[in-house]
Amino acid sequence: MKQVLALIALLYASVVYAAPDLSGPVASVYDKVIVQNANDSVDACNNFKLELEKTSAGSGNEMLDAAFRQLVLGWKKVEVTYIAGDLDADYLDTPRYIDVFHNSNEDLSAIMQRQLASGSPANKALFKNSFKTVNALEALLYADAVLSARDLAFAAVMADSICGHLQEIATVYAQNRKALLAEPEKALALYIHALSNSVFAVKEWRIGDPAGLSRKYKDRPNAGRSEYALSGYSLDAIKAIFQVHQAMMGEQAYANLSDVIKAYQASELAGQITQTLEQGSTRLASLNSKDFAFEPGQSRLLYDNATQLYNHYYVSLLSALPIVGKILEADGD
Repeated sequence: MKQVLALIALLYASVVYAAPDLSGPVASVYDKVIVQNANDSVDACNNFKLELEKTSAGSGNEMLDAAFRQLVLGWKKVEVTYIAGDLDADYLDTPRYIDVFHNSNEDLSAIMQRQLASGSPANKALFKNSFKTVNALEALLYADAVLSARDLAFAAVMADSICGHLQEIATVYAQNRKALLAEPEKALALYIHALSNSVFAVKEWRIGDPAGLSRKYKDRPNAGRSEYALSGYSLDAIKAIFQVHQAMMGEQAYANLSDVIKAYQASELAGQITQTLEQGSTRLASLNSKDFAFEPGQSRLLYDNATQLYNHYYVSLLSALPIVGKILEADGD
């Protein structure tokens, strides 16, 4: 009788505590979001290079403006879920070769002008990785009303570097797909870690710092701290980031992390995250990218929304998805 009861208890435990099957949602978001965004960023960068080739010295940068915007937004979407460094350690530092926002104290606008004034060829003048990032490219393109032949030569070197790194990311994702998806729990942990760090950076660095709402810059707003202050694409970048969070966490026609959260018996949390993301997207849609100046009054609702999302990720998900607790870390100053 004891043996029968023990067997019943064992079978009951296996049913109650069996881990949900994550393979479908994990593969779905990998293919439809992470890989697709990586491939789209390569296309956007190659398109920028084509527009650059069409641009004549002495012309304004209007022809490149739309292409630069697409390059920026393409990269931002890749950055949100960047896990290539976890799949291949050789690519841990790749994001810093593309983007140095909040990772450098260099005045790239001043540096670009100094390097342009030097007599060195473009590939020699741009000797540091930070000189070939999207941030440096923005400093170059939006410094003057017109672009010189030397400006265009510099931009070509930068674009080659950025496109090369984006292509490497897309290749890493293609080559490591099978191995990653064979370990869905590991993949889920990597996804959540990337998304959690992303929402912190949106809340504090991209909204809070320029609007004077973060602890670091409390009551000292300065729109110059925004990510793309020169081109005016800072708000568009935030919109692109929210789009990826929605694709990964919000209600979609395909399986995603919302389905994973529900599988862990946390449907209410999944709904709260979806609602918060929708509210943030609605707020963002009401703001004009070119006119938005990160003033506290304009930014407060957006900052509060990001704070709510931050709490969903960093507090509630810790309880809903046990594996998250092992890898979650708040990245900041």
